[in-house]
Amino acid sequence: LQAAQQICEELGITLEEVCYVGDDINDIDLLSAVGTPCCPPNARPEVLAIPGIHVLNTPGGQGAVREICDELLKSK
Repeated sequence: LQAAQQICEELGITLEEVCYVGDDINDIDLLSAVGTPCCPPNARPEVLAIPGIHVLNTPGGQGAVREICDELLKSK
């Protein structure tokens, strides 16, 4: 989370403007802080329980990040 906050500061954006994909307990703090939290369907139960998380259709390691990239590009 601290590293992401530093990157956001350098880029002049807020965490609310960040989309992040994570699937394990070490991702929970950052997923809880970003504007668009996403996870694959095979994420840890603790991650799946994060309020407002967007659960992708594609499992981790099989194109989950590509899925959200495609969704974001289509929405532009």
